[in-house]
Amino acid sequence: MDILHDSIIQGVNHYAVIGCQESEKDEKVRRLGEKNIRVILYKQGRHEAVRVILEHLLEETNPDLYRKINPIAVMKPGSFLEQFSPDAGIVPLSGRKKEMGELNSFLRTSGGLFQWWAIVGPGGCGKSRLAYEFQNQLPPGWIVHKLKRNDYKNLNGVTERLTQKTLLIADYVQEHARELGEWMESLNENEQLRSQPIRLLLVERDTDRGLEDFLCPVVDYVQEHAAEIVKRMESLSEKPIQLLPAAREADREPEDSAWTKQLYSNVRNEMKLKEACYRESFLKLSPLSDENLMDIMENYARILQWDKKKSGRVLEDKTRQILLQKLKMIDPYLCRPLYAMFLTVAYIEYKDIEQWKRNDMLNYVIGGEGKRIKFSIKNVMCKDTVDKIYNACIYLKCAATALQGIPVENLQKLFPDIWKIIKDKSKDFESPEDFLYQTGLTFKDKLTALRPDVVGEYFVCRWLFKQNEKTIHDFVAAIWKEPVPAIIFFDRLICNFGHLLNENPERWDRLYSDRILLPENALKYYPQHVLNATYYCNSAVQCEKLVYLLEIFANKYPDDSKIAFAFAGGLFNLSNKQDRRYAESTIGRLEKFSADNPDVIEIAVELAKALFNLSNKQDVLSAEGSIARLEKICAGYPDVTEIVILFAKGLFNLSCE
Repeated sequence: MDILHDSIIQGVNHYAVIGCQESEKDEKVRRLGEKNIRVILYKQGRHEAVRVILEHLLEETNPDLYRKINPIAVMKPGSFLEQFSPDAGIVPLSGRKKEMGELNSFLRTSGGLFQWWAIVGPGGCGKSRLAYEFQNQLPPGWIVHKLKRNDYKNLNGVTERLTQKTLLIADYVQEHARELGEWMESLNENEQLRSQPIRLLLVERDTDRGLEDFLCPVVDYVQEHAAEIVKRMESLSEKPIQLLPAAREADREPEDSAWTKQLYSNVRNEMKLKEACYRESFLKLSPLSDENLMDIMENYARILQWDKKKSGRVLEDKTRQILLQKLKMIDPYLCRPLYAMFLTVAYIEYKDIEQWKRNDMLNYVIGGEGKRIKFSIKNVMCKDTVDKIYNACIYLKCAATALQGIPVENLQKLFPDIWKIIKDKSKDFESPEDFLYQTGLTFKDKLTALRPDVVGEYFVCRWLFKQNEKTIHDFVAAIWKEPVPAIIFFDRLICNFGHLLNENPERWDRLYSDRILLPENALKYYPQHVLNATYYCNSAVQCEKLVYLLEIFANKYPDDSKIAFAFAGGLFNLSNKQDRRYAESTIGRLEKFSADNPDVIEIAVELAKALFNLSNKQDVLSAEGSIARLEKICAGYPDVTEIVILFAKGLFNLSCE
């Protein structure tokens, strides 16, 4: 009653919290509305709804008490997943004492007034959390400034505010890598104008291919067929194993996935900026120990059950071991703390996690997010049937996730058809913006992305799989109106979840089509992304369709060397996925394309790699022919080290035959 009393401002707002039957809803709303009383309804007998309402009122009237009573609920509006954001601090940081010591050494380095470094690692491993905890324990005299999106519009303005010891933190570096590089060079060159040290900490995923995501399906297969595999291995155990004398295949990393390349792309003196880096090797987060992971599970379970157990261990040792082993099965190479928390909440909610495979955990997490959004819509609209507006809201949530958030004022411009649905269905609200706010989809006039990132990527990926071709094409075209965040998001999606596309190769065909009407400003980036897609696509048939897209761009823009290189790279990737006969044909196309573009050295390199790989698939006589063609390329580009080395390796491998 105290909470209710404190919530009421006499003469302004009146509420009634009432349980009622479905048939009574309209009448109760009408009768109380006539008396200027807003009614909050819940289903008859579902009195747990009252607690939810009272908790919200308590949060409004006495946030300190609310935080003390229910720490897990004190999040940004909008999502159960917000508790996993880096600044939530739900559980103590565990297992990063060594890394924290290294960051403190970076802060105190005497290498120069301006120094920079980076925390790298795969999504969900705790990079942003470590940076957040680091900034909270700075020594006296230091301040911290975390760069926001608006800061990148005027980085010089940030420089003007650097008047004391400052730790700068830049997360999501890839999106702004070029601007950051130029700014870092300016900070480094003008350090003599300052008397106080500046430390810049970059936070970004590392540039590895994401091997664990490619190997996990193999792990799943091994687990399912363990007995059969053991028998076959035993039958082969006495046969000799032949070791290859040299690397048998040239490979290539996806272009532009290495954000460091972009960081240096516009600087005048790359070497000087590298010298300002605290340490050549970045701070790469490794998997936590079993003990640390179980501590995280225990601490999180304690928070989840705050009203049930006040002291003592929440999880028994046996239970913690079960959760740990399931984590190692689901995420064997990384054992991400984020996934450890997901498994813990699922266990607390009595889910049968022992039967889960790799994607079951993420399906559970995003399924809960979908239910939350639908519940919020029903709650504010007081309706049971909300499918059309729910689908529109999910569409917008996926779009916001792909674009790292969208200002509400841009929604109508980017998604006019979806906005019309929102507008038509929210006539009982002050505005469509008011409806989105009340459902928790927006925060501070911005449609928020689904976080953590790896969950958001999976959320969008799974949603796309359920859509028809037109919806997919319209969505992709709309997202590419903002090409920089688009290429970063889709590159990450196919890196982390390309195996889901490969489960049904037609998904590649639907996501990448010549029928997608791309905006003009996307053409600078889109071919590069399609090239990266050819790297992750395992189907030769679908990869050939991706290469066809690149060929369309190459023919349309014959003077664009970057598009030409993307087409050449696509042909190389395609040849790696084909058997020898088809690979020979593809390399013939690449050879002709190289002859038509002799000034583009990158195309010649792709051709050299393709011929080297082809020679490893051929018999000796055919391989001699491929190496002879490689020798001809080497003669044409004698100063290109990569081509020379490929020729030498090709001769070596051939001599071994």
